[in-house]
Amino acid sequence: MELIANIWPVVDARTGIVLRYFARAYAIAAPDEVIREVLRALAPTDFRIAQMFTIPRRLSLTSEHGTIVGAVDVAGFQAHSSLILESAFRELETGFAPRQGLAVEGPEDGVAAIGIIPRFSEEPYLMFTALLEMPDGRLVPQVSS
Repeated sequence: MELIANIWPVVDARTGIVLRYFARAYAIAAPDEVIREVLRALAPTDFRIAQMFTIPRRLSLTSEHGTIVGAVDVAGFQAHSSLILESAFRELETGFAPRQGLAVEGPEDGVAAIGIIPRFSEEPYLMFTALLEMPDGRLVPQVSS
């Protein structure tokens, strides 16, 4: 069993700039079409309980107004997604089993360690859903019907 994820880049509605994103991992053993439907069903709401990550500082956005470190536009988020998501994947992997109540260190107080901890594959199944951050702070998922 491997991990899959929903990813929600937070896009400023006025500027189109992405400074942060939410990500949540799931361990689901099912055919691709089932995985796709599960992630699509969770996309409009699950960001509220997902973990937040910032854009790595090695990425920046330059305009006539200057340079913003740790920022990309939507196209940059897509173009650099493997670099952007790298640290999030590591953090989600190491935190997944303990959050599910699974022992990962070894037998302790009679609790047996699990043999296999879910990990992301080289090319994990991901669902991207942009969240527009409105001027009043609301996050509006951009989900197609």
